[in-house]
Parts: sequence; structure tokens; C-alpha cells
Amino acid sequence: TYVYFPKGFGELLKKVVDPKVPDKDKPRTVVNGYRPIMMIVEGEKKAAKAVKEGFLCCALGGVYNWKSRSVLLPEGTTLEKDERHGGLRAKLPTSEDLVAEDDVISWEGTSALAEGMLDLIQTILQFDMCAVIAFDTDDPSSKAIIPVQRAASSLGYELRNRGISTLRIRQ
Repeated sequence: TYVYFPKGFGELLKKVVDPKVPDKDKPRTVVNGYRPIMMIVEGEKKAAKAVKEGFLCCALGGVYNWKSRSVLLPEGTTLEKDERHGGLRAKLPTSEDLVAEDDVISWEGTSALAEGMLDLIQTILQFDMCAVIAFDTDDPSSKAIIPVQRAASSLGYELRNRGISTLRIRQ
């Protein structure tokens, strides 16, 4: 999975964060001199339209597509069938078997985030932006909204866990 940055996103970002651009000429993403807003939406077409209209926006293919299902394991890891629980069990090498620093699992190296998510988080942090999670649901009165809200909450928690202040995360 990956984060989709629409065509024109880079140019719009430059205008938003350039201190030489007067507030009246800034895109819609900056409202009355307040901090810029980075919208995170579900669906690439919505993000493309938002950027075209002057809103700084990126997209996820689905509400949980900010995560990746890929896991990096150090060399020497073996997989074995787990009869008790079903599935596979990863047996990591002992610390004596790990000789180089590259062999050690690191948080950044094994991140379960989609490609581009760390870049998005770094951009939000670097330019002190507000992250607005704007997932959609077809019928807000139905039970379908519960899993969408759960996904938005999970993403908000991850953003907070990665250093974005709770005051800068909105839905």
C-alpha cells in the first residue's frame, strides 16, 4: 500500500510553506494566516480534485491503507508452522547470530506503515500543519460508520504516536 500524492501536490506545498508568499495569495489550505491543513482522504480521485481546487491533500486507497502488511525480518529468521494457533511463527536469530548493525530490527526499518506515510508525517511535523482525517461513509446513520470511525481513530492514534500533537489532529 502507499499514500497517494496527486499531481500538483509538490507545487501547492511550496506555495503553502513559502514565507515570501503573502497570506492573500496562499492556497485555500491556509485560512486567514492560521497553520496549514493537510487533508488525508479516502480515495485518489477526491485528493486529486482537492489539490486542483487548492487544498493540500493526499489519499489512501482505503481507510486502513496507511498500514502495510509487509514485515522486514533480519537475515537468519526461520519460519515454521504453528500447529497450536495455525499460521506461521517467525523464529528470530539469537543476538550472537546478529553480527552487523543492519541485522538488528529497528523501529523505522520494520515500520508497518504504507510507503509514503513517514514522508507525510515528517511534512506535517516539519511545517507544523494540522492533519485532518476526512474518510467517507455512504450512510452516516448506518452501522457502516463504526468501522470507518475505528479506522480514523486508529490513524489518529498512529499520527499522535509518531509525534504529531493531539491539538493538530482533526477529523
